[in-house]
Amino acid sequence: MAEPPVIVTERATEHIKAAMAEKRRTGSGVRVGLVSNSCSLYSYNIDFENVPDEQRDLIVESRGLRLFIAKKSLAMLAGTTIDYDEQQGGLTFANPNIRKKSGLPVLQEDIKR
Repeated sequence: MAEPPVIVTERATEHIKAAMAEKRRTGSGVRVGLVSNSCSLYSYNIDFENVPDEQRDLIVESRGLRLFIAKKSLAMLAGTTIDYDEQQGGLTFANPNIRKKSGLPVLQEDIKR
């Protein structure tokens, strides 16, 4: 079996599932993507979503989570590991495709506890 393009650790999975239960979104999935900022910079985006766009998204099951990944972001997200850092209070992304390692947490309201 091929490794999924995005890996979600057990800690991140527990955190996301708890946030989904709190928001009563247990039947939905999690969209993982990149958002273009100015100057060709990107930031990670993670949000709950009820239904994937099956033509535009790759749907991946990881530890009981359904991940919806835009096919146009696959090359940039390939090999990314999503983890949860309690000290930083958010999700972190380790992406081998980025020259400078980014360990900054993603602090989106839907995922924060």
